[in-house]
Amino acid sequence: MIVLSDGLDFYIKRILENYHFGYLEVRANHLCFVNTNRIVPQFPYWQHTCGACANCKGYHLRQSREQGNYTIYIGDGLSDRCAVKEADVLFSKGELMEYCQRHQVHFFPYSNFNDIVQKLQELENRETQIN
Repeated sequence: MIVLSDGLDFYIKRILENYHFGYLEVRANHLCFVNTNRIVPQFPYWQHTCGACANCKGYHLRQSREQGNYTIYIGDGLSDRCAVKEADVLFSKGELMEYCQRHQVHFFPYSNFNDIVQKLQELENRETQIN
C-alpha cells in the first residue's frame, strides 16, 4: 500500500504515525526545513506531471501496473483525476465522483473506509465464486 498525495509529506507522515500507519510508503511533495526560520517546498515528482498538479498520481499508478501490480485507488479531489484511468479498481467520492460520472468512468462510491473494506470483501467473494 502506498499513500499518494499532492500535499506535503511532513503532515501526511505525522497523521499516519498518529494512527499507527507510519510504516506506509508516502509519495508526496516534500517540505524541507532549511533552518529554524526557513522551510522550502520541494516537488520530487514534478517532471512526471502534466502541470495540473505537482505530483501526478496517474504516473505512480502506471509505474505500479508496469511492475505487474493490481491497483486499487481511492480518491476524492482534483489531484486524483489523472489516476482514474490508470486504476484497476476505483473508489471515489466528492468532486472526483462527479468527475467520474461526467466522464463515464466506472467507480465504486464510498463515504468512509468501512465502505471500501466491505466492497473489496464483496469483490473478493465474487471472484472466489467464479474461480
